[in-house]
Amino acid sequence: MVKAVCWVILCAVAVLPVAGMAAAPSETSITSSGSARSFMVAMPANVQPYEQLPVIFLWHWLGGSASAFYASGQVQAAVDQQRFLAVI
Repeated sequence: MVKAVCWVILCAVAVLPVAGMAAAPSETSITSSGSARSFMVAMPANVQPYEQLPVIFLWHWLGGSASAFYASGQVQAAVDQQRFLAVI
């Protein structure tokens, strides 16, 4: 589990757009222990190159999806207001 979480953090950093140009999050997939895992990374709309933002993992409900949680949980509004990176 720790190996998978570390891999997700590395992938999350790799998919971040250029500072100041936050894109709408899309699902990214990795393979961990032979199983496909998908996640989304949401970041503030106006992130600056000098900012050091915390990474917060958000877990969706059973049978749910990252995109459904993002849409119904108002994740982008929270990320913009509270200044963090969300991995869903």
